[in-house]
Amino acid sequence: MDEHGEKRILPVASSTPDGAIDYSQLCDQPEIRDFSINPDKTLQKLQESANRSEITIEKTGGGVKLKLNTGAYQVVKSAAHQYYTNESQTHTCTITPVFDRKGNQIETKYKVLNG
Repeated sequence: MDEHGEKRILPVASSTPDGAIDYSQLCDQPEIRDFSINPDKTLQKLQESANRSEITIEKTGGGVKLKLNTGAYQVVKSAAHQYYTNESQTHTCTITPVFDRKGNQIETKYKVLNG
């Protein structure tokens, strides 16, 4: 919701030469979280992540969480998108981009179903 209490529907990401993902044909309605990220804190976390040398894989209640350095994250993100959207796969994938209330994309959810 915006500052006036009205629900906002944000446009989904467009495909760009720098590798941004085009969700327009594949996604559910974008999800909006009721908070805004702190740009300074986010930049600090990215800088700390760039120096991370280990990869951590953690099982969560509904999936898996990967902790990677910044470069490895970008590679895995791109590879996952290519894999899950490949038309030759036998699964169905729904992608939901998640935005903070200022419109910053903070997460991408992949829901994979067999068949």
